[in-house]
Parts: sequence; structure tokens; C-alpha cells
Amino acid sequence: MNKILEKSAKSLISPVLLRSKLSQSNFVDKYRLLDVSLSTDDLADYKKGHIEKAIYFDVGYGTVQTERYPKPFPPKEIFEKYLGEQGISNKHHLIFYDRSPYGFLLAPRAWWVMRVLGHEDMSILNGGFNAWVKSGFGLTDQIDRYQKEEYQAEENLSLVRTYEDIIENIKTKKYQVIDARPKSHFNSINPVLGLPNHIPNSINVQHNEIFDRSTHSLKTQQDLKKLFEDKGINLSQPVIASCKSSVAASSLAFCAYLLGYEIPVYKGSWAEYSDRKAEEDAIKIVKH
Repeated sequence: MNKILEKSAKSLISPVLLRSKLSQSNFVDKYRLLDVSLSTDDLADYKKGHIEKAIYFDVGYGTVQTERYPKPFPPKEIFEKYLGEQGISNKHHLIFYDRSPYGFLLAPRAWWVMRVLGHEDMSILNGGFNAWVKSGFGLTDQIDRYQKEEYQAEENLSLVRTYEDIIENIKTKKYQVIDARPKSHFNSINPVLGLPNHIPNSINVQHNEIFDRSTHSLKTQQDLKKLFEDKGINLSQPVIASCKSSVAASSLAFCAYLLGYEIPVYKGSWAEYSDRKAEEDAIKIVKH
């Protein structure tokens, strides 16, 4: 078994296993359970009912949204302080869940953000909040407060790709670029660029294709492997994950991780690429 597979074996956790862990007397010492959002928009839902011991976790804390960067990466120093204030330390095993239909949208985003910040001991609840509820497990409106900690990030920038990397790759074709956006977006024509609405040579792996609709959870590793293979993607060769704003792309990176492969995410994704490309093309037209 390769080293990534050894680490990823515990990266997906079932509602039953989470329930068992929550009953352990040392859960709070070892773990932090995080109800993931990308703002404070879902705070009311969290207060209404959440899994016991869960912290409301804003993975977009400290960011400023713009048209070019609608879901930016959180500033390191600000986010370190936020993590510590939530009672999260480098020693804790983090368990993420979100409230999207299949539980795999913001939870993988949080997983990727924390991996970039150097955290490795993490799991995602398979099926998320909805799977927990469907399993018949209860919710609470009690909000637990944990003692403040000091969090020190050690960035792993090998998990990040930039606009410059993408432009270089269009020339070299070193990386296979996979795009998690819906097919209708991927295949449309960009009205500003007058070109297909995706990065040249990229392959569409829609976010909703990674789910088993009969179980409302992530597909099995065997089915995920087949999905990538059917798309003509060789995970043993370099790959970059992209989408509109690096949220859904994080899910593709997580799926590859489960299969034993590291995939960096294009941080700016299509929102940045299309905006900067249009700007550069406009400058070229003016100069000519």
C-alpha cells in the first residue's frame, strides 16, 4: 500500500463510526467536529440543530470576495488565529461535514484548505449532515465552547496551482486538467472570450458524477476509479483539479486522494482564468 493510501484509509467516516467516536470519553481531547460553511449564512441552521460537539466552521473566514475571486483562499495569519479561537490545534484530528445534498461540497473544501495549511489528520463524514439525520441519529442545539488553542500552519503549496501554472501548462501539456463544473457550463461558449467556456485541453468530470444517488453518498473507490478511467484520466500522471472557484475541485482532489493520488487544485479556477484571460486579450487588442 502506498503512503497516501495508508493516510487516506481513515479519510472517509460513516455516520455509524462517527456516532461511536462521539461516545468515547476522550473525543474532545483527540477530535474537533466541524459543521462547515463558507460564510455566516448557515449559522441559523447550525443553531437550530447540529451534530453534538460540532463547531460552526466558516472556511471562508477572513476572505474578501470579488468577481475574479468569488471564493478566495483564507489569509494564513488571520485563519490561524480563527482556528485557535475555535479551540482547534495542530494535534486535533478534524472531522468535517456539510449540509449539501450529498455532503461533499464545503467539507472537501475545508479538507483541502487545511491540507494546504499543513494539517493531515482529517476525515469527512460520508453523506454529510443529511446522512447523519437519515441514519436516525439525533441533533442538538447546544453550542459547545472549547478552550482556545494556538494553531501554527506549515503551508504545503505543492497542493496549489496558480494562473501562471495553468498558462504554462497550456503550452507544455504536462498536467491533465480536470474541471468539476456542470457540463452545460463547461461546453458553452464564453461571450467575452468567444471561446469554449473552459481551460484549453481540460476534461469535464462533473461534481455530481462522484456520487451514488441510491445511497446519497460518495461512490465506492472502485466506482470512482472507473469514473476517472472512463474519462480518459490517468491518475498516475500529473493532474490539476479546477472548477469555477476551487470549491467543487476540492472534491475531485479528495476522490483522487482516496485512490492513493495527490492532485493539486487550481486556486483561482475558471473565475480567475476567464477574467484574467479576457483582460489580457483586451490589452493585446488595444496594443495592436
